[in-house]
Parts: sequence; C-alpha cells; structure tokens
Amino acid sequence: MIQRKQTLFMLAALVLIIVCLCLPVATLVTQSMDIDSQVTNLWIRNKSGVSFTSSPLFVILLLTCPLTLWAIFKYHHRLFQARLCVANMVLIVAWYAYYAFLCLTSMAVVKPHFSSILPIVAAILYVYGTTVGFSRLEIRHLDIYMKDLPATFDGYKIVQFSDAHVGTFYGSRFTLLKRDVDSINAQKADVIYFTGDLQNIQPSELCPHARSLSSLRAKDGVYSVLGNHDYSEYIKADAAIKDANEKDMVNRQRQMGWKLLQNEHISIHRGKDSIVVVGTENDGRPPFPQKADLRKALRGIENAGVFKILLQHDPSSWDRHVLPQSNIQLTLCGHTHAGQLSIFGWRPTELRYKQDYGLYKQGDRYLYVTAGIGGVVPFRLGSSAEIAVITLHKTK
Repeated sequence: MIQRKQTLFMLAALVLIIVCLCLPVATLVTQSMDIDSQVTNLWIRNKSGVSFTSSPLFVILLLTCPLTLWAIFKYHHRLFQARLCVANMVLIVAWYAYYAFLCLTSMAVVKPHFSSILPIVAAILYVYGTTVGFSRLEIRHLDIYMKDLPATFDGYKIVQFSDAHVGTFYGSRFTLLKRDVDSINAQKADVIYFTGDLQNIQPSELCPHARSLSSLRAKDGVYSVLGNHDYSEYIKADAAIKDANEKDMVNRQRQMGWKLLQNEHISIHRGKDSIVVVGTENDGRPPFPQKADLRKALRGIENAGVFKILLQHDPSSWDRHVLPQSNIQLTLCGHTHAGQLSIFGWRPTELRYKQDYGLYKQGDRYLYVTAGIGGVVPFRLGSSAEIAVITLHKTK
C-alpha cells in the first residue's frame, strides 16, 4: 500500500491537516484597544478570555482526517477513493469559506498565519494523489446483443479508442501512449475503431508517436474518423495553412495503415455475410465543426437488412441525425472524455450532452460513448481513460 504514489500524497495531506489543526491560523490586531487575539481552529484567545467562534474550523478540518485514512486504506478501490478525496476537497472549501467569514466580520485587522495555506496545499495533494490519475487506464468490456447481426459475426470483438490528443503525451507522459497501444493490441480484436481527435492543434504532434500508432493490429484492420481537433481549427493561422494541416492529418493516418473514413463506408466480409463500417466527419453543434454528410456515407446501403456500425466523433449527432435519418444499428462516439471529472457519478459534460458517456439504447439501436484515452489538459479525477472492448452477439 505505502508504495502506491497516491497513498504517499494522501499521507502528506493528512500530515499537513494535522499540523494546521495544531497551529494558530491568524492574529487579530485591535489597534484602539491594543489587544491581540490569537485565532486557532478551535478557539480565539486573548487577555480577556477565550471565544469558540472559530470552532467550526476545527470541526470541518477534523472531519477530513478519518476520510483521508479511509481513502488510504481503499487504495484498491480507485473510484471510491477518488470520491472520498472529493469530499475532503469540499470540506476544505467550506473551511476557507468560514475562515473568510471570520475575517470579514471581525472588527480587528486580520493577519493570516502561514498555517492558513496548509489546507489548500493538502487539497492540491488530494487532487494530485487521485489523478496520478491521468495515467490510469481502464479496459472496459461490454457485450451487446443484436438480432440483426449476421450469424458469422457472432462473438465479433471490437476495440474502440478515442480522443488520443497525442500532443499531450510528452515528457513524463510520453510512454503512456505506447502502453495504451500495447493494451489495445493485447485484446487481439477483430477490428479497431478510432473515433476522432488524434491531435490537439496540428499534425506534427504525431511525429514522435507515429511508429507506435502504426503498430496497431487487428484481423480486419484499423478504421478511423476525424474529430473537431483534427481540422486544425484551434491554431492561429490563415485558412490555407489550416487546410494544409487537415490534408496532412488525413495523409498521416493513411500512412500509419489506418482506413480513414470521410463520409463513406466499407464492408467487412465473413464468408457470405458482411457488416458495413460507416464513417462520417465531425457532426457537432456550434462552436464545433459540422462536416458530416450521413446521406452520402450511406449511399447504396440504405437497405434495412444491412448491419451497419457508424463511427462518429460527436455523440450529439445520434439524436439529431443518426436516429431520424438512418437505420444504423450501432454508433460509436467519443469527444466528451466523460468530462475528465466525475463527482459521485456526476460529470460536467452532462450539462451539454444528453448522451455523454456509456452505453445507450433506443429500440434495437445502440450508442456507445467512450471516455477516450487522453485530453488537451492532462487531468482526470474520478473519470479514467479507457479502452472499450465491445463483443457483439447475435440474438434470435
């Protein structure tokens, strides 16, 4: 247990909290009466006596101690551990709120002590301890049962990954992407799907990682689509440079051996049976780009008997276009990163996206939104990076 990095950070946070509990956190100076009061978490003391108006500080901070110990011993339950740390951070915010209330309502001049910054340092350690965090990868296994699946594809294994944002994998994080690639290959999938956002800003970010990404292997190959970041819209440059960058991104993916689908489809055969992989360009709501052409991508395969899998970056397209304009049975998306933050199961992306993470079903049609493996900002709390391993099963 003590060897785990997050445990060490939490122990350090616990020590800082205990030190803060033992030390004065401020001095109140009353110039007219020449009386200085010493403020501790438990009481305010001066020559006239003791006041316990600061005691809520003691109670709030004391509550973090058993929660921290509980989090340390829950090291093998990372999600629950993260939730305990979030609770501690909420308590620390409450501590500072009451500390500010005491300062603002005091008639004296407040001189904060160094010990008053210890709780915020502890909060930083909680965050860092749980998001040593960004480096954690979850392999999520799902089984989806579908009546339209051709019999020869029963047990077909898909690996979906998304939102690599390779420009974030540098320095100490450089090897994490190679680990992710190795984890994908270890699944021995029938097919690999990447659902957009390979870069942060520009295609040159791929240079250090191209060899690793080129090593992805599956029986039926690697298929991909573009996400909003892949159009180089976030670089300050004229339209010609952005267009050149977009073409460069397309070429680099194809040079890696990936089958990039741009409003088109391709069939995968097993004997006389087949499934169709459809890929559309980003189908976002403003301010995200809208370049998808679903009708074009489906041209020639509108037949209801054809089993179709759609690769699309933005999950908001499922309600807007996929469900009303097609009979696609399975849609795979990314984009949201599952918020990169989850507090007791709540994710900030839920405010914008009806389907922001996980498996959704409407009738006989499914949508899976993956958390992705990266992010522009290397931070995750309670929401791990993931590789989705989806096994398709035929039902009668």
